[in-house]
Amino acid sequence: MTYVLFIPCIRIFPEHAGAMMMFNLGHLQPSRPSLGSWLCYGLGSENQELPGLVAMSPRAKPRGKAAHWGNSFLPGAYSGVYANIAEMTPDRILNHLKNPHLSRSEQRRQADLLSQLNHLDLQRQVQDQQLDSSIQAMEMAFQMQFAVPDVFDTTRETSATKDLYGESEFAKGCLIARRLVERGVRMVQISHSIDGYDIAWDTGHGNIHHHRDLANKCDQGIAALIRDLKHRGLLDETLVIWGGEFGRAPTSEGTKGRDHDHYGFTVWMAGGGVKPGFHIWCDG
Repeated sequence: MTYVLFIPCIRIFPEHAGAMMMFNLGHLQPSRPSLGSWLCYGLGSENQELPGLVAMSPRAKPRGKAAHWGNSFLPGAYSGVYANIAEMTPDRILNHLKNPHLSRSEQRRQADLLSQLNHLDLQRQVQDQQLDSSIQAMEMAFQMQFAVPDVFDTTRETSATKDLYGESEFAKGCLIARRLVERGVRMVQISHSIDGYDIAWDTGHGNIHHHRDLANKCDQGIAALIRDLKHRGLLDETLVIWGGEFGRAPTSEGTKGRDHDHYGFTVWMAGGGVKPGFHIWCDG
């Protein structure tokens, strides 16, 4: 099994939206499938009850929003699902998930009938990518309403595990990521955002103070994630990538802080069979 846990916070273009698009899509415009969508398309899923790609952030969606986990021209079944960590309760994590009017058995019969009718239509049309995607999406939606509350319910974790990760919303996302990986989700993507702002590290000014606060909020969760994955025997098959869309200039601009710098930044990887303690220096 090969899983990718993607924590973007690499900077390859000196402008936020474009750099994030380049990182996730390999293109400056939202016209290509996301990395996670390609992985699900090429490697398939290890879980039939959850999406192959789950994207999360503590508050705001990253600039570009759904393009970062979208399928573009690939079938809709390979599109990702977004969850807001701030709404980290099992019944709210994904909106409109439950059917309050029908029992599970009634919903199953309804879903099976609708699937049979759609498959009859699909056979007549020989090939209809949109209809085929709809069939898969409806079945996934039925399965998700029962699997999602369980996987996002961190109250079942031990006190020791919760203490290991810490109390920040980003750390909670790391804990949820481990639970998703355990259940065979192919790729989990966590963006570090703050209330009302999609780029937490774009402080603009007061870099030392703000970055220290941001580092304290995410470092514990990331370290706990790697430690927890290793303890559970999952690290060797899970590739953790951490980085940002670009870095900051080494020089200060006074009250304006430090400007964008796509020539100097760091990305690190853990697990997935990568060689530990190995550094690669790239000169732009």
